[in-house]
Amino acid sequence: MTTRRVLALAVVFAVAAAASAVEPSVRRQAKSSESGERRKAAKALATEGSVSAVKLLRTLIADELPYVRDWSVNYCQKLEDEAAIAALLVLTKNRDTLTRRNGVAALGRTGSAAAGDAIRAIAKKDKRAEVRREALAWLSSVPNPDASAATLATACEDGDADVRAASLVALVQMKPESGPALAVARLQDKDEGVRCAALWALSVLAPAEVSEHIGRYREDDGWRARVQAVETGLVIRDARCIDALIDLLDYPHRRVSVESHRALRRATGKQYEKDPDLWRAWFSQNRAEWTKPEKLHSLKKAASGSETTVQYHGIEVASEGAVFAIDMSGSMTKMMSGKNEGWSRWGIALYKLRETVTALPDGIRVNVVLFNDRVVQAFDHARPLDAKVRKDVETFLKRGGPGGNTNVEDTLRVVHAMDDVDTLFLLGDGEPNRGPFVHGTRIRPYFWTPNRRHKLLVHTVSIGADKSGRALLRELAKENGGRSVKY
Repeated sequence: MTTRRVLALAVVFAVAAAASAVEPSVRRQAKSSESGERRKAAKALATEGSVSAVKLLRTLIADELPYVRDWSVNYCQKLEDEAAIAALLVLTKNRDTLTRRNGVAALGRTGSAAAGDAIRAIAKKDKRAEVRREALAWLSSVPNPDASAATLATACEDGDADVRAASLVALVQMKPESGPALAVARLQDKDEGVRCAALWALSVLAPAEVSEHIGRYREDDGWRARVQAVETGLVIRDARCIDALIDLLDYPHRRVSVESHRALRRATGKQYEKDPDLWRAWFSQNRAEWTKPEKLHSLKKAASGSETTVQYHGIEVASEGAVFAIDMSGSMTKMMSGKNEGWSRWGIALYKLRETVTALPDGIRVNVVLFNDRVVQAFDHARPLDAKVRKDVETFLKRGGPGGNTNVEDTLRVVHAMDDVDTLFLLGDGEPNRGPFVHGTRIRPYFWTPNRRHKLLVHTVSIGADKSGRALLRELAKENGGRSVKY
């Protein structure tokens, strides 16, 4: 080989190396002990988008701090180079479940064809249900919807109920031609929660077909199926749905009866008491002329005796089983001002909880969760209130004071595992900084999707929270049917 050719090849290799080399300053940032510096490095690496940059970015997607991990995943939307995107695939083969989930999310954010092929394969084959659910959530973001629709048809038959529910959420996001038929098939699912998700999906994909399924319950259906019927009936609002809402007024579950009453008042504008005979008499006279109202009516004050009266931070506890989750991070020691001067956030939180637990009638199931870096619960399952349970709650609250960080993601996971509650009251004072995820774009959808199956009503209370922490609490409540208040 001539000297000239050797020099020419050397120049080519030098140029290629220079194009793929990562700036030394960015490398130093990526290895910094400061999380903020590592986040800056992640943004720079994703913006550069070379293979060598992505190899370093992978270490930040698997960082020890969730703050760095979540932002590193979010920045992957900047990646466009096919070779760089292919380099992300290494994360999806990692032994660590959380790293695989973050790898899937990173690929999904690129919106590339290569990412789509990988995500569809993961949705079918990964050994962990939470990774398969993550993959399903990103199918609407990648090309080749026909292939993704075929993947969803398989996922609808998955052995894990939360995966089947996630497949129905993905159907709504993608709206394939096969969507209504797949949703109808899942109305016969063995899991009540999946049947709820299927009815919800059908109300979006084929609303004209929903009414015939409203009010049809299997022998093993309980409050979840009825709550879903209320939610769906309020959306469709035709005559069959009004019939179903009236029938649910006297169902022996506080949340079902209260929500059906509210739904009737919002759908009709009538403010009758919670008396099924009264509502039936009115509707029998008006059924022939009934048409779906274009807008819901404002909810006026309820008639006497039709609602529960006990409140937590101004929110009615209309529940058979409620869990109260309270932030116990170090910032809860901060003192309040104004009318609450002399009280700490923690002191206010305990006072309001004690007030509510004392006022609630015996028999309502309750549990209490405190969270900082860890998540601890008063009982292994919600317990019917009586004098002993109230005393046990008080003993639990005295076990320790605030300290540490804020782990919202694991708190929501623990609450979802409670099969004996129907309502969550979540009180917090700031943005999450511990747990698998801390960014709202990761926390919210990963709770909302399985909640199509679990049907938890989520109310949130913000006490001194910063703007981003307040926004997370507000959106969690809005997306899951509840109210959000600022104390």
